[in-house]
Amino acid sequence: MAEESDLEKTEEATPRRLEKAREEGQVARSMEMTTFALLMSAAVGLLLMGSSLMEQLVGIMRTGLYIERELALQPDLMLPRLHSLMIEGLMAMAPLLFIFLVVAFVAPMLLSGWMVSAKALMPKFDRINPIKGLARIFSMRSLELSHFNGQFFHQVENVLTCLFEL
Repeated sequence: MAEESDLEKTEEATPRRLEKAREEGQVARSMEMTTFALLMSAAVGLLLMGSSLMEQLVGIMRTGLYIERELALQPDLMLPRLHSLMIEGLMAMAPLLFIFLVVAFVAPMLLSGWMVSAKALMPKFDRINPIKGLARIFSMRSLELSHFNGQFFHQVENVLTCLFEL
């Protein structure tokens, strides 16, 4: 048991062991790096496309808030109009959403490269167990994360309160 502990290992893994771990889908992953990449792509995307996106969305809002007389008298035309405005809004945001999609797929590959593992794709039926699921929900890790999120939102609330009091 002590041999398998990460603290007891003193030598580097052999190339065969690294290859075997890669075949099983056990590679280094970083949620923080993916989050950072998405955040930076959002900042750059909004910096580059923000003004045109804002103009398009303001135009859609103006169109949506202005109701012609014949449209007001025929309520069955409202739903198709809403549908067309929603499509326009989605098309206005599509380039930015496409950038997010690409970054969300590429960022995890920066650490380990492209990898498809059949073993990693196999379903783990022990994870379906509702009792173990409840144990994971109320584990120390999830309680620590919820505590952190609570502190974060409390700090945001304090900052916003201070800003609006000025």
